[in-house]
Amino acid sequence: MLNLLRRYWRVILIAAVFAAGVFFEWKSANGPPQHSYAAVAQIPSQPRPEQNAIHTQQAQETKSRTPQAQPIPLAGSNKSSPLYVHAECEHGCGYPENDSFWNRLQNDPNAMFAGAVALFTLGLLAASVWTNLINLQQIRLARDEFNATHRPKIFIQSVAVTDKGQHPFSGGDFHKNARGVITIANGGDATAFIIAWRAVIYFQSATSAFVPHLDEAPIQTPAADAPGIVPGGWQDIGHQQVQAVEQAWAQFVAEDGSRMFFIGRITYQGKDKITRNTGFCREYDRIDRGAWLAIKDSEYEYAY
Repeated sequence: MLNLLRRYWRVILIAAVFAAGVFFEWKSANGPPQHSYAAVAQIPSQPRPEQNAIHTQQAQETKSRTPQAQPIPLAGSNKSSPLYVHAECEHGCGYPENDSFWNRLQNDPNAMFAGAVALFTLGLLAASVWTNLINLQQIRLARDEFNATHRPKIFIQSVAVTDKGQHPFSGGDFHKNARGVITIANGGDATAFIIAWRAVIYFQSATSAFVPHLDEAPIQTPAADAPGIVPGGWQDIGHQQVQAVEQAWAQFVAEDGSRMFFIGRITYQGKDKITRNTGFCREYDRIDRGAWLAIKDSEYEYAY
C-alpha cells in the first residue's frame, strides 16, 4: 500500500483536487433559491402618505371621464415577453430557467469556466498518469540493466573424484557409492546462492557413443543454512554417485581408447531471484593423471 502511495501520489492529489472542484460546483449549482425578477416585479409598491389623496382624486376623475379599460398585465408576467424570460433566470443571464448540465454549460459563464477547469484538470490527470507509466517503464528498464551488469556468475574451478566406491561382490562387505568434489567460484558482482546441482562420473568405452544421461542423475541440494558465495569467493560442493565406479575405473585404465568424464550442472540465484545455470564437462587427462580438462566444444560446458 505504501509503495502504491509513493508511486501514484501525484495522480491521487490531482484526482482529489478535481473531485473537490466538482463537489463545490455541485453545491453552488444546488444552493438556496434566489428571488426571481418576476417575483420582485409582482410586489406592489407602497406610495408615500402625502401622495395618497392626490392619487385618489386623480383616479376618480380619470375613471369618470374614460370608459372602463382592461387591466394591463404586470410587466414581466407574460411568459412570451423577454422581460419574463430574463426574470425567470435566477442568474439574470437571459435564458429560460433550466438546471440541466448542458444548458448551464452552454449559457452560464460560471458553468463554462467550471467546465474549462474540469477539462484542464482531466488533461493534467491524463498527463500525470502517462508520465507515471513512462517513469515506471524507465525504472524497470534501469533495474533490468542493473541486474544484467551486476549479477552473480558461477564458474567451475576444478573437479575431482575422491572415492571410486566399492561394489559388494568385489571383495568388500558392503556397497559404497563413488564420491567427488566440485570447486566453484563466483566471478560476478553479486552474491550467489546455490539452489541445486546434478553431476555424473561417466565412462565412455572406445566403441560406445557419448551418452552421459545427466538428467537421470539425482538432484542434490545444499543445507538450508548454507551461506551464499560473495563476489570473488569460492566453495566446495560434494557429489555422491548412486553407484560405485571402481570396476569402470579399472576398465578405463586397462583400455587405451576409453575416456572418463565428470559432467554436471549448477543451478543458482542472486538477490534478484533470477535462476541461472552453469554447466561443465571435464575429461580426465591420461597423460597428466589427476588433471581434468574442460571440453570447450561440449554442449555440457556453458554458463548463463
